[in-house]
Amino acid sequence: MLCWKDVIEMLWGISGRIEHIHKNGLINSNLHGGNVLIENESGSEYIHILDVELNGP
Repeated sequence: MLCWKDVIEMLWGISGRIEHIHKNGLINSNLHGGNVLIENESGSEYIHILDVELNGP
């Protein structure tokens, strides 16, 4: 079970990835837990947001 500190850090990482997506002109119109991949490698967490699409005018 995750402690609150871990949950907050994870949410902070997810929000940072969403910000990165938006700054690059992309959107995720269906964000849910199934579209968030959290990868632990060598003690570091990497967050990936899946199902991203181009945002047209």
